[in-house]
Amino acid sequence: MFLRIVIFTMLAFGLGGFGVVAYLATRSAPPAPLVEAARVPEPVRPPPEPAKASILAAGKALRAGSLVRPEDLTVQVLASNAVPAGSIAATQEGRLSVAGAMLRRSYQPNEPLVAGTMLQTTDRGFLATVLAPGTRAVSVAVDPVLSGGGLVWPGDHVDMLLTQSIEAPNTSLGRRVVGETVLTDLRVVAVDRALVQGAVSDTSEVTSGATGPRTVTVEVTPPQAERLAVASRIGRLALSIRAVTTSLDEQGDLARPAVWAKDVSTVLGDQPASPNGVAVYGGSADKKEYKF
Repeated sequence: MFLRIVIFTMLAFGLGGFGVVAYLATRSAPPAPLVEAARVPEPVRPPPEPAKASILAAGKALRAGSLVRPEDLTVQVLASNAVPAGSIAATQEGRLSVAGAMLRRSYQPNEPLVAGTMLQTTDRGFLATVLAPGTRAVSVAVDPVLSGGGLVWPGDHVDMLLTQSIEAPNTSLGRRVVGETVLTDLRVVAVDRALVQGAVSDTSEVTSGATGPRTVTVEVTPPQAERLAVASRIGRLALSIRAVTTSLDEQGDLARPAVWAKDVSTVLGDQPASPNGVAVYGGSADKKEYKF
């Protein structure tokens, strides 16, 4: 009896152990802990470049009182937040606005131009400011064909030529027309109404077929102004453009003798004046002579 109890007890423990083993074998394994993926750092991006602006600057040292020429300008590219107040944009309109303007102060090379430091050609008193101390501006009517054919511009230096006809009776044909240089090395400050090189002053003059300037304003001294006023009344004036560099031999142009018709045409040198005749004028330049 005791033996049976021992056997049943052992079987019970064996079945219990087997059940525990089976339970442990069939139990699902716990989930593995989640491992976070390593984060890849984003690339460092450089800050965006500030906006740029192109402005006009002095291409070389410019003195106060000088007139701005296209070759005096250069372009500077600056950050928009570093552009000085009053700067002029490097556009076609900006270049046209400063062409011929007079500087109120000096500029260093590559220094940005400022609008408030320039006197524009349309400003009141511009012409008087451009003149050198002690000089005057005198406008004269010149022959459109004989005045450079439209190639005379403000800033050029010219000689003033006078051609006149001698209508005295009994004057030989060779001495009825004479030409001479009355003034030399005059600076042109305006052509018609244009104060800037390349400007068109009046569209009516262009469409009318004019081949050159009709009115030229030059810078002269007071004695030269009086001489020019007299010359404009006694004959026709024409311009002779001077070279940029003038030799010493050309300084005494006024010392040259006048040129008569006989000096140009040898045929007229030996022809005496007609004792009898009449001259008929059909305008200031149309003249016909009838001899008998």
